[in-house]
Amino acid sequence: SDACVTVADTELIPNAVPGQIFIDFGTTTPPETRRIASALATVGAHWFEPPDCGGSNGAERGQLRTFAGGDPEIFGQLRPLLETIGGTDGLYYCG
Repeated sequence: SDACVTVADTELIPNAVPGQIFIDFGTTTPPETRRIASALATVGAHWFEPPDCGGSNGAERGQLRTFAGGDPEIFGQLRPLLETIGGTDGLYYCG
């Protein structure tokens, strides 16, 4: 989303420190996602994008689907958090 990109550009990227992981649950476009991830990588920080789908009905029923994109090592670190949000059945690592 535009708001996420603005926050990344004005606050996250300039203030990132090595090892930080930023999670974008929004709908940022692939080119912006790659640009932000690349900018954060220059300081050793990480951008991870696990958007959910299923809407409020899916959330209420515990049937969200999460399609995670980013570094596989970061996915491993975030997996418990992502499973808490969307469960294990609907979590997909997409690279």
